[in-house]
Amino acid sequence: MIKKRVVFLLIIFLLISLVIAVNAANNRNVKISSEVQQTLETQKNVKVFIKLKEQNNNLRSIKNEIEDQIGEQNVKHKFKNKISAVISEKDLEKLQNNNQIESIRLIGTRNVALEDSLPLIKATNTHSLQFNSINLTGKGQTICIIDSGVNYSHSDLGGCYGNNTNFSCKIIGGIDYCSDDVTCNPGFEDDNPMDVNGHGTHVSGIVAANGSIKGVAPEAKIIMIKASNSSGTFWDDDLIAAIEWCTDNSSTFNISVISMSLGGGAESSYCNGDSLAPYINAAVAKNISVVVATGNEYNTTHISGPACVQNATPVGSTTKSDTMSSFSNRNNITQLVAPGGTLSNSGACSPGTMDSNRICSTWKDGSYLAISGTSMATPHVAGAVALLQQFYKLQNKPPLTTEQIETTLNNTGTIINDSGGSGLIFRRINTYAAIQSLDETPPSITFVSPTPINYTNTTNGSMEINVSIIDQINNISSCWFEWNYTTNITMNQSSSGTSVTCYLNKSFTEQGVFDYRVYANDSQNNVNVSETRQINVSNAQPNVTINSPIDNYNSSSNTIIFNCTASDALNLTNITLYHNSSGWTANTTNTSGINTNYLFTQNFTEGIYIWNCYACDNYNSCSFATSNRTFTIDTTFPYFNPLPTNQEINYSQQFGYDINATDNNAFTYSVNDTTNFAINQSGYITNNTLLDVITYSLNITINDTAGNENSTIISITVKLNKTSNITANTSTDIDLSQADSNITLFLSNNVTTTITVSKKAPNASGTTSSLSSLKGINITVNSATSGNLTWALIKIYYNSTEITSANIDESTLKIYYYNSTAGDWQLESDQGVDTINNYVWANVTHFSLFGAFGSAPSDPPCSGCGGSGGGGGGSSITTETIVLTRYGITHTELRRNTQLIFTSKDQEYTLTIKKVERDKVEFVFTIDPIKFTLNIEEEKTIDLNSDEKIYIKLENIKNRKADITLRKIVKIQLLPIINLTKPKEETKTEESLITTEEITEQIVEPEKSVKKQIIGMAITTIIVVIGLASFFFFKKSKKNKFRLP
Repeated sequence: MIKKRVVFLLIIFLLISLVIAVNAANNRNVKISSEVQQTLETQKNVKVFIKLKEQNNNLRSIKNEIEDQIGEQNVKHKFKNKISAVISEKDLEKLQNNNQIESIRLIGTRNVALEDSLPLIKATNTHSLQFNSINLTGKGQTICIIDSGVNYSHSDLGGCYGNNTNFSCKIIGGIDYCSDDVTCNPGFEDDNPMDVNGHGTHVSGIVAANGSIKGVAPEAKIIMIKASNSSGTFWDDDLIAAIEWCTDNSSTFNISVISMSLGGGAESSYCNGDSLAPYINAAVAKNISVVVATGNEYNTTHISGPACVQNATPVGSTTKSDTMSSFSNRNNITQLVAPGGTLSNSGACSPGTMDSNRICSTWKDGSYLAISGTSMATPHVAGAVALLQQFYKLQNKPPLTTEQIETTLNNTGTIINDSGGSGLIFRRINTYAAIQSLDETPPSITFVSPTPINYTNTTNGSMEINVSIIDQINNISSCWFEWNYTTNITMNQSSSGTSVTCYLNKSFTEQGVFDYRVYANDSQNNVNVSETRQINVSNAQPNVTINSPIDNYNSSSNTIIFNCTASDALNLTNITLYHNSSGWTANTTNTSGINTNYLFTQNFTEGIYIWNCYACDNYNSCSFATSNRTFTIDTTFPYFNPLPTNQEINYSQQFGYDINATDNNAFTYSVNDTTNFAINQSGYITNNTLLDVITYSLNITINDTAGNENSTIISITVKLNKTSNITANTSTDIDLSQADSNITLFLSNNVTTTITVSKKAPNASGTTSSLSSLKGINITVNSATSGNLTWALIKIYYNSTEITSANIDESTLKIYYYNSTAGDWQLESDQGVDTINNYVWANVTHFSLFGAFGSAPSDPPCSGCGGSGGGGGGSSITTETIVLTRYGITHTELRRNTQLIFTSKDQEYTLTIKKVERDKVEFVFTIDPIKFTLNIEEEKTIDLNSDEKIYIKLENIKNRKADITLRKIVKIQLLPIINLTKPKEETKTEESLITTEEITEQIVEPEKSVKKQIIGMAITTIIVVIGLASFFFFKKSKKNKFRLP
């Protein structure tokens, strides 16, 4: 029994160990380069790049975690997805199980790879060039140099350090990534890039020295990134940080080029996998050229890194006799070459005493030293880039790209045939020729004596043309004369170069006005044209035209605006307004051009005037317009004589009324209501149509020819007169339908009655101020009628349109009479409304002005019928949730603004009863929305979705309440016909296709899926074994426990 338990526990232990081993194998996925482990065997510490996995979402926290693991003091740089650090073997053990790390590898190292060289690349000639009075010396440009530092105290390098804030120093700033000058370990970093090696100072002098010796771009500024120790060794993490610093601060310091006289390794083609490549690419993407030395290993097929990075500009070295330096690495991806010397050792030099085999430049101790190498060639190109960028900026052009710079320097450089070395052809840079090729500014052209001045008037048959032509950069190529925009004549050229004089004798026989100008181009074919000049060989007078005002113009204003146009073959000098306001007076205006339109503004008193315009050209030829014009000032208004009065006529009577008016000038009549009335020019008014029994307001206007206007308003009241014989004590109906009314009289005696009625809209006031007026009638009767009146029944008729327009609840209509004594409306005591026959009635014992008034509906129509109203006084809305069935339900007594809400297939719908009239209902349905009207017994269906419709029927309307039936209609779908033919093979979509990259990834990285399978199988096996073992174990124990002794 004990043995079985031991075996069981042993099995459990082995399975748990298997799981731990599998998990350990799974977690131990950090790729550690063998160089790291080998170095730690001989050294206590090693500099490494710790690269994080790309799929990590929170790189910052992971970097902080690693920093905590190995100690903050051991981390030097934090990049986007990696860290550079100094680690020990103990640190490596901590990191190798971190599943957030992709790899740990060694940081690579690189090593550091004048006066008489400037004329060789034509930099001295370039410095003497001026563009817009500014010398091309690199002014305004900054070169970021990554090297061993710089002695900024050197007099030729400005003698001061700007410390990233003082832009007056040549060395305006920088940083030191190796302040201990030995290990360049974390913690040794400051802002003082003082040189202890000398290499960086020498490079700086070649780029931009400006003292006893001159650099390629003497007025450029320098940023120095010290990234090497005193022996000239660079570590890749410091170089990456240096390139990033230059790129990130390019806008602040206007950095246009990075210069790197350093390198390591040997590559025969592009090395875009170099650790520096992404950072070089980022710089170039910001239009910062990265110029890198190719190296000094005498190699004719390989160059050093990072010069081999595709976006870098690799630079090889030439001797001062324009041959390839034997020590210079070069191959078919080397872009440019520049002077770098012949001998590999150094030698003394000084300003004025140059070294024919080496490049003389500034040195770390404040003196000068001659050195050779591609390190010396590289700053020549960096300085050239600064010159090109400065010139392009002065032309107001965008910065040149690295590709444009490389192409320009290659196209314009001196050919170097390396037949004895690589067998390739290279181009040694020529800054002067490069600047000339970038020149996009045309030459200036200036007329000089004896060229005639502009607008010369001559009768000669010829003239002398002389022009001075000057180009700032390139030689003048040719010049030609254009006559009157048609003829081109080549001009004579008195000299050559950037400044020439061109001349021509032009003869002519034509008469008239002619234009001429001169064209010129430079050797880059930049073309310019001079100002256009004009010469007159005749003496024609100006042509003057009067535009406004028209002849015999009448004005009601004292101010007149005159518009005249003058044209001439020559330039006009003035245009003058003449008029006879007080004798002939003039208003002169100076002008220019050959065609002028001018406005004069003048004030006058009432009267009749004559006027004209007069123009002169620059040859003092003058003329008037062909004829004078006349205008009249009339500021007096016409008036009615006498003033018209209000009028009354009987219904169906022809209206006629005579108006009289007076004015100094002719005038016309008009009326506002041309539909019903007309007025002739004698002032007689008549009606056009049969006038209604109402009061018309007629606006009568008189206008004179000067635009003066007067008007008055009269009322024309149309009355309905009815005469009838009334029998005593008998009710008699009198038709007053022309006045929308009717009256029934009951008199105590036989009377011949006369009734006069007119329609009049009553104004709600006093007791009716809270009501809305519908309509009214004014009734008067003869004395015999009023003296024998027992009672009278008055009916005022209306229609639904009038009710709706007045916004009145029909059931609230009542008749009021106007009590003139009280000055207020009084309600008739015996009155009512017949909503079937559409009239309001009252039994009265008097006659007056009667008005029909009513209250607004308690639920007036809403605005938009989509919600509960909101601002502006919308009516209340009744909402009712219903169930829509196939059998149909009739919903009764629904008022307007009732909303029926139902749901179908999870979609909510609303049917709104917007308006209920006598025989129809207006609905709004939420889809679209749909607005429709149904008459009684009319029906409609609307699609709810692809499967369902709603059926709506208006059953009845009673007391402005509607009964409607609603039911759901389910559409019937036919079963599809089965296709017995073979179906077409489905086309795979793009999502279903496996790309080559995915297949490759599956082949290259099978480990992940295998590991997952192993882990899954292991865990499953453990669970099964433990379960089975436990089952049998406890089953056995249970049997043992209850066994009889």
